[in-house]
Amino acid sequence: MTELILYKFKRYLIAAIIFVLTVQTTFSGSLFKLEKVKAASENITQIQFTTDAQSIDQNEVSSQIIAETQNESAISENVSEATTLTLSTTSATGQFSLDGVTGWSGPTKQITMDSDTTDKNFYYKDSKAGTFNISVLAPDHAGWTNTPQAITVNDITNPATASVSIPQNGSYYNAASIPTEFSGKAADDNGGTGLNANSTTFYIKNSLNQYWNGSVWTETKTWIAANHLATINGEEVAWSSSAAMPATWADGTYKAQAKATDKSGNVFTGQEITFYFDNTAPTNESITINSGEGVTNDRDVNLTLSATGATRMMIWGDGDFQVSCEDEWIDYATQIDWTLSETNSLKTVHAKFADAAGNISEEAVDTIYYSSDSNTPVETPIPTSGEYSAINAPEFTIDTDVTEATFMTVSRYTQNPTSALPAGITTLGKYYDFSMPDSNKVQLPITIKIYYTQEDLLNADINDENKLQGIYYWDFDSSSWKLFSDSGVVTTDSGEYAGYIWAEVNDFSIIALTPLSGGADITAPVKPANLKATSGNGEVALTWDKRDDAVGYYVRYRQTTSNDNDPYTTIFLSGSDIKSAKITGLTNNVEYEFGVSAKDKAGNISEYAVVTQKPIASEGTSTETTKTLRNRLISTALAIGTNETAAANSNSQNEEIKNNDEGAVESTSDEQNETNWTRFLVTLGIILLAAGAGLGGYYGYQWWMGSEEEKQETKVDTKKDKKNKRDNRW
Repeated sequence: MTELILYKFKRYLIAAIIFVLTVQTTFSGSLFKLEKVKAASENITQIQFTTDAQSIDQNEVSSQIIAETQNESAISENVSEATTLTLSTTSATGQFSLDGVTGWSGPTKQITMDSDTTDKNFYYKDSKAGTFNISVLAPDHAGWTNTPQAITVNDITNPATASVSIPQNGSYYNAASIPTEFSGKAADDNGGTGLNANSTTFYIKNSLNQYWNGSVWTETKTWIAANHLATINGEEVAWSSSAAMPATWADGTYKAQAKATDKSGNVFTGQEITFYFDNTAPTNESITINSGEGVTNDRDVNLTLSATGATRMMIWGDGDFQVSCEDEWIDYATQIDWTLSETNSLKTVHAKFADAAGNISEEAVDTIYYSSDSNTPVETPIPTSGEYSAINAPEFTIDTDVTEATFMTVSRYTQNPTSALPAGITTLGKYYDFSMPDSNKVQLPITIKIYYTQEDLLNADINDENKLQGIYYWDFDSSSWKLFSDSGVVTTDSGEYAGYIWAEVNDFSIIALTPLSGGADITAPVKPANLKATSGNGEVALTWDKRDDAVGYYVRYRQTTSNDNDPYTTIFLSGSDIKSAKITGLTNNVEYEFGVSAKDKAGNISEYAVVTQKPIASEGTSTETTKTLRNRLISTALAIGTNETAAANSNSQNEEIKNNDEGAVESTSDEQNETNWTRFLVTLGIILLAAGAGLGGYYGYQWWMGSEEEKQETKVDTKKDKKNKRDNRW
């Protein structure tokens, strides 16, 4: 038992000794090591840059920068544990990164230096130009020193501002307002080094692409120096021109542009501005009240205004123009409403116009007579001899000689104040009452003119102004409209008017407040009545009733045809009294169609009256437009009688129209001025003998050739057609 206990005690003792030795060895080694590290950390006295100072461009990443822990002999020493380092820069925009790609921050940045290492690598960049110091310190080791290293960031960014403030972009100037000194702003970018004094320049270019060089305009692009202070970084500075500006400016468009150069030579050219020099006032100024009307019965009127180059305008009634009344200027417009004063009188409205440069036009004026009564006559002064327009009707004028100052009165109506104009006459739609009360001051004749526009013609459905007859007046004696005996139309354009109608007046009694109007004949005459065609040997004689308003007649003919497109032979017979014509050179027994139309003084042509007839060698026939002859006997007798009577009794022209073999048409006239009774009696005897012989021969033949029943007939069959009768002749 004792031996067993001793045995176990020895074993425990041996184990304890081994344990103690093991623990002693372990602790002895650890203490050694701690003493050794403590000795190394005590040797580090500084952390310094081992790479050279660098120069980089703005925003460019530097090359690798190395910071090393060293002893006082500048020999590298390992750190025994991970150590925190702080990187910093004197630039507010500087940044650090461990790999040069990610994790950028600044201007201070904390990084960790691994244990058992002697150095730490990192990278730097900056958006701001300049020379800055970077440093590295160990906040847990206050005794470690560091010598900062300079790093230069080069300015490669252009300045940020180079502007022209005066003159203003898009502004207009004249001689009084053009600036004598140009000015603007300039600044480097925020990361730049700033601007040197007077380093900004600018140019001025005219519309001929010439540049101002301080004394003359030249084709060479010239930058003019400006005055300003030096700046640092992105400070903005005001500049002004140092060279003389042009003494005179030509009207036109101008350009100006500024250029800033920073201390590193980077250049920024600003926006080109445009300004305008205009020393010419608006032109072609005009004002029109109610589209040019001379009188109005409504106080509310419309003004039509116009001026070339205007942007503003001033309108006022009677009174002086005050340029200082800025509140009276309004934006330019071509139409504006206006209210006249209440009294019945001549109203005057004035206008002036200004352009964007402040130039002011001449005064424009228009007048209108206001009357609350639409038919009230308006007096127009006539101070001296000459042509004057009525105040209330500018289109109505008189041209007169006066011995002293006088006046005329005119009223204008849109409706006929009396009865209708003569048949076929169309009015221009305007009527006037006209008088000259002081007739003893006026020398006759006077010329009245009524001007018309193209619109007046269209409104009256007058397509040809040559159809205007002249001026009609109301004749109180006959209660009818009459055309002045000396009247007409002039179709030459005159300003806004297409022409005028006129009348020369030699009698004051017909213009004492007499209604007047212009009229046009646009109505065709009625076609000639009672057109008759009498046949002859190779000819046909035509007769008709003349038209009082005709100045001639168109006569046409052709062989009867069912084709309306077959041509006519047509001639014009001039003369108001013509009422017959003879067409010769025709082919016997061929039916022809004849037509006659009337033409009036205005050139209007009536419809054609139409009749057909056949020329016959031995016997004449007549056809009428109003009746059919019942039998050939009566027809023949009447035809012969008609020919001879017409020839004997006509007091008008009798036209002979020859149809030549060549197809030409000729006309000759034979005027009968008196009756040849001898010829008439001889002709009448021949007619009676020819009629008796014709009747006897005809019925004798019928009896001889006919049946017994026919021989018993004593009456003429009036229903047989003319063709059968001609076939049974000898």
